[in-house]
Amino acid sequence: MTASPLNQAIENYAKKLQELENQLLAPEKTIDKLTTAKTADGKRIISETENELRKKLILDVLVARDAVDAALADKSLDSIKDVDFTRVIELDSRLKQQAKLITKKVDLEQWRKSLNSSAEAWWWFLTHKWDRLDWLWSSSTLICMTLSFSLLADIAPRFWAGGPTTLGAFAIIGSSVLNLIVGGGVLTQTGREAKEHLLEKLKIPKHWWKEFSLGVTFLLFIGLASVHLHLPEIAVLYNERGKKQAEVDKGWNSKKLASAESNFKRAIAINPDYAEAHYNLGWLYERRQDLSDARTHYKIAMQGGLVSARVRLARLYLLDEKEPTSVNTAVALLIEGWGSGDVNNATAQEQYLWHKTLSWARIKQERYDEAFEQLEIAKELRDEVTWDRIPRDSECLTAMILEGQGKQKDANTQWQQCKELASQFDPDEDIWITKIQQRSKKLKGER
Repeated sequence: MTASPLNQAIENYAKKLQELENQLLAPEKTIDKLTTAKTADGKRIISETENELRKKLILDVLVARDAVDAALADKSLDSIKDVDFTRVIELDSRLKQQAKLITKKVDLEQWRKSLNSSAEAWWWFLTHKWDRLDWLWSSSTLICMTLSFSLLADIAPRFWAGGPTTLGAFAIIGSSVLNLIVGGGVLTQTGREAKEHLLEKLKIPKHWWKEFSLGVTFLLFIGLASVHLHLPEIAVLYNERGKKQAEVDKGWNSKKLASAESNFKRAIAINPDYAEAHYNLGWLYERRQDLSDARTHYKIAMQGGLVSARVRLARLYLLDEKEPTSVNTAVALLIEGWGSGDVNNATAQEQYLWHKTLSWARIKQERYDEAFEQLEIAKELRDEVTWDRIPRDSECLTAMILEGQGKQKDANTQWQQCKELASQFDPDEDIWITKIQQRSKKLKGER
C-alpha cells in the first residue's frame, strides 16, 4: 500500500533530521574529508567539505519540514489517515534542540531572504537561546553609544582649545571611529554592514555579535567616563608643561611663551575652574602687556583662593596711575583677601607678597606708619622662604617710606641700597630702578 504524501514527507523529514544529528554530533574536523572523486587521469579531487555538507544537511532538513507543512495543508481524510502526528511533534522538538548548533553553522537570516520563507515557518527562525535577549543588548548598546557621544561632545572641544595635540586627536578620533563602527550598526545599514564585516574578520560567533557590540561600546563609555572624571588631573599636566615652557630663558623666550599660552589655555578649557592655570595665563598676558586679559584671568584665579593672583591684580591697579581710584581698589582687594582667610592659609612666600604689596599701597595713600608695619612683617616672612634670588624691592619701599616721613638722609641711604641690589631683569624691581632714575633727574633739576 502506497504511503500518503504526508507520511512520505514525515519520513523524509525524519531521515534528513537523523542525518543532520549524526553530523552535528560528530567531532569537528580540521581537514576536508568527505565526498571525493577522481578525474579521468586519476587525480583526487574534493567536491565537498565537512562544513559545506553540514550546511547542505541543514538546508535539506528545513526544506523537508517545508514539505511536511505543505502536506499538512491538505486536510482531506485520505491525506491524514494513519498519520502519527505525535511523531511530527517529536521531530520538531528534536530540531529545536539543534538550534544552537544550526545557528552557529549557517546564516538563517540570509537564507530566509534568499528563499522568501514565510514568517509562519518557525523552523526558518531558529535562534540561539542568547539571541532571545538581543533586544536588550541592542537597547543597552544604543544607550552606551548615546552616553559616549555626549561625553565626546563635552571632551573634544576641551582638548582642541589652544590648538590640536597628537594625544587628544588620537584619543578622540579613535574612540569616535570605534563607536561608529561597533555602535553605529544599531542605527544605520552602512554601520551594520561595517560592523558585521569586522566581527566576521574577528571570527566572533554570530550569536555573540550583539553581546560583543555591547561589550565594546560599554568599554568605550567607561574609558570616556574615566577621562572625563580625570579631566582635572589632565589639566594639571598641561599647566605644568606650560610652566616649564614659560620658565625658559627666565620667561623672555617668545616662542616658548606662545607654546606656554597654548598649554595654559588647554588646561583652562579642560578644567575651567583651575585657578593656577588662570593665574599663569594672567602672568603671561601681563608679561606681554595685555593688561586687560591679565586682569580677567587674575580675577578668576583670585576667586579660586589664589593669593598670588590677588596680589598681582592689586599690583596692576597700583601701577595704573591714570585711574584715580586704582589705589583704593588695590587696597580693597588685599583687605578682602585677609578677611576671606585666604592669606592666613597661604604659603610664607604668598604672605610675603601680600604684606609687601599692601605696604606699597599704603605708601601711595601716604599712610607711612601702616606701610612700615606691613613691610616689617614682609621682611620677616622673606627670611622664612628659600629663594633662587632674594627679592630686594623691600629696600626700595623702605626708601619711599622714609622719604614720605621726611627722613631724607636715611631715605638717600636706602635708595642707594635699592639701586645696588635691584635687578632690571625682575619686573617688580625694574619699576624701582625707573623710579630711582626719575628721582635723580628731579633732584638734579632742583639744584
